Amino acid sequence: MLAPLLAGGVLVALALLLCHPGTEAHNVVGEVGGNVTLQCGNVSLGANEVEWLKSGNDHPVLSLKWPDWNVRFTWGNQSSLQIKELQLQDEGNYTCSLTEDETNSGFPDHHIQLLLARGPSKTSLSISPNRTLPNGTLYTPTNSILYFSCATDAYPVPSMEWSYYSPIGTPPETFSRENETVLNFTLFHIGPTFQGNYSCAVKNWLNLRKQELAVELLIYWQPKSPPSCWAETSQAGSMVDLFCVWAGGYPQPIFQWSQEETVLGHSESDIAGIGTADQFVVTLNKTQLQTGKQYECRGSHILQKEAQTCTMRITLPTLEPQPMKTCFSEENVTLVCLSTATNPPANFTWLKNLGLDQFQIQPSEKYQITQNATSSLLTILNCSSDPDEGYYVCRAENPLGVRELDVWLAVYSPRNIVGIVIALVILFLFTVGSITVFILYCNPEFCLKGKSRGLSHGAGDVMVLMDSDVEDDVVDEVKKASPDDTRDTVQAANGNIRHAVICHHVPEKISETDGHSGLSGTILVPSLNMIPIL
Repeated sequence: MLAPLLAGGVLVALALLLCHPGTEAHNVVGEVGGNVTLQCGNVSLGANEVEWLKSGNDHPVLSLKWPDWNVRFTWGNQSSLQIKELQLQDEGNYTCSLTEDETNSGFPDHHIQLLLARGPSKTSLSISPNRTLPNGTLYTPTNSILYFSCATDAYPVPSMEWSYYSPIGTPPETFSRENETVLNFTLFHIGPTFQGNYSCAVKNWLNLRKQELAVELLIYWQPKSPPSCWAETSQAGSMVDLFCVWAGGYPQPIFQWSQEETVLGHSESDIAGIGTADQFVVTLNKTQLQTGKQYECRGSHILQKEAQTCTMRITLPTLEPQPMKTCFSEENVTLVCLSTATNPPANFTWLKNLGLDQFQIQPSEKYQITQNATSSLLTILNCSSDPDEGYYVCRAENPLGVRELDVWLAVYSPRNIVGIVIALVILFLFTVGSITVFILYCNPEFCLKGKSRGLSHGAGDVMVLMDSDVEDDVVDEVKKASPDDTRDTVQAANGNIRHAVICHHVPEKISETDGHSGLSGTILVPSLNMIPIL
């Protein structure tokens, strides 16, 4: 826009020179709303000897002769024309010429191009959408789309540019530059690196005036995870520090520690606490400590409508019981002390023996102690019966109290290994033998007397007890038995009494009166293949 205006002014000046040979011409710059004086070429002439004309497209728009005047156009000294309260329509080409007088016939016309300039004085700057802090600073969340606009009242069309000034002091970066009265541009996916000062500079090339407006823009983002809190024993040892951390956001959140309805500390005014960018700590003395009570940390961030909380309980140490530990001489053994449900974490110490001879174990070539927030490991190197065998005490302490755990350590000599192995072998053999006897006694598939070869698996068998005088009948019965039946005869020591066993299938119907009249008894034994006779 600037080049066309300059070209137009040059063309007008050339036209005036061509129409008035031998005349002089120059430019005069005036401010809108101000005053200007146009001097005629020969200042020795009086006002009553000249005429001022303002040329339009094809005809004069102003003709002023002495003593003509109006409110804004008046005569000055030495034939000059004074214009007050300049307006944009006053801009144009003015000509100073002689009146009709033979004495001044050699005076050439004098041409003046009056150029008007305005501002910049009323420049506005806006960034949208945005949010405003109480102090007027603009901020926006990350990944926003921002529209930048700058408008000015400068005339003629000025040069405008948007620039970014980094807070780390690097040279400014120009985003956009145009000859306009309104200059806009858009930034997409705003990130943390876009935080800084944005300025709109307007420069009027005609009156060389410049105006620059700047605005600070903060880029905020919220933490991705909720706040976390924990407790630690203070350096004093008798107090507890409550930590609340909510990292990953900008600006820093506002914290508040409370126990039920009692506010223990507030980071915004730093009441009873110490705050940093991402955490807030309050210290509780013994009068404020109550085991089992719940403490709450509330975190608030400017980009979140609702506060985020985390809770915790203050508890005494709790130690898990440990079984008796054993080791062999000249070996290493590790005693474990594990603390659960302890807040703040306990401080562990190891003691040896009980009673008056109790002493605290310190790390040395004999003892190695490794511990963290929840456990403590005591490693004893090169065990020996004296003095390593005995009771060891693990003591866990936090500001709420002390808990102790006794662990017995037994030390065995290597010579006892053979005896232990033999005892284990004997115990194993005894166990196997007992199981075998039990199976043989209870399993009906085994017969302790008689031969198992050729036995049938019928529905049941019959055991018959008889005297020797009925042996012949028994023999007949045996002969009638099936090939699968088995007979066994036993001779008594005195040679007078014999007993026989007959194993055969049980008839479908049998009673106490069936069989031989000399039988002393009949017993039904289901599901047995061989029956012992005593």
